[in-house]
Amino acid sequence: MKGVGEPCAGEPHARFDGRGLETERTSVTAPAPDPTILILTTIFCCLPLGVASTDFSTRVNSKWALGDVAGAQDASAEAKRFAIWAAIASVIILVLYGIAIAIGVANLNFSTGNNTGF
Repeated sequence: MKGVGEPCAGEPHARFDGRGLETERTSVTAPAPDPTILILTTIFCCLPLGVASTDFSTRVNSKWALGDVAGAQDASAEAKRFAIWAAIASVIILVLYGIAIAIGVANLNFSTGNNTGF
């Protein structure tokens, strides 16, 4: 007869809880940042922040494989944070670009009688 705390047959992760019931540890999966967001922010948004985001996302699996759960969660959070900052930076750049275009168009001289020699 097995004692309390010894593994059950066929399931090394299951243990008796002392009342004849098997209890299992909760399985924790590796945190994974969304690869779609990482790729889109790298290609279409701010490239340096997108590359940093991708770098942190690649660190998640290696830290998880080494058993560093906290490090993997931190790397996943950093990857998400850099992806968000890349998206915000691209929106700011696009707004500034739009303002510059609007100012440039507003300063154009559309009169046909005033040629400046160009």
